Amino acid sequence: MTDSALRTMKEITSTYVEDGYPNYRVWWFRLREDDTSFSELTALGLIEPIGIWRSFKLTREGLYWALENRDIAGGLLQVGSAF
Repeated sequence: MTDSALRTMKEITSTYVEDGYPNYRVWWFRLREDDTSFSELTALGLIEPIGIWRSFKLTREGLYWALENRDIAGGLLQVGSAF
């Protein structure tokens, strides 16, 4: 995983934790306009697009990644949740 993709996953995880661990099947987020790591994260199977411009949700593998790495993601800026 590139540094950019790792930073994005940390941001997603931070927002997921701050939102109180919502159901990953319905929780979604938007990536920053300048974030280009979505293709790598999609290829890794961690996120998937939901059909709205730059909006994604975690996959089951992405949820596992977030739960395993939630301690290193603390204190980052929010990606922008759906709620």
